[in-house]
Amino acid sequence: MASTHIKCKRGLNLHAVEPSIYNSGYWDFSPEEAAQLVGGTIYLHESKAKRSYFGGTVLSYEIVEVPEKAHAQRIMFRIQSTAEAKDKEWRGANHGRAWTGGVLP
Repeated sequence: MASTHIKCKRGLNLHAVEPSIYNSGYWDFSPEEAAQLVGGTIYLHESKAKRSYFGGTVLSYEIVEVPEKAHAQRIMFRIQSTAEAKDKEWRGANHGRAWTGGVLP
């Protein structure tokens, strides 16, 4: 299954919707990238140098409009939190402007 690592400082836009189920957004992924992540894992990091503080299995995604963003069409993921997705090193794109590691196999 696919996975991705995302910089998400201070749990920005991470909201519990029921025990162990969270919405996380609003991310600049394409719908095709989001679809690849369903069933896979998302890891959230304060920075690329820090290990993940949250993560889990992607249950679904929703396309949302965020008009104040340059790319208004964003993705919100529904995630089942798992202990196995915490304390993982960053993987994927690691250049200075990378906010995500990209969709990884």
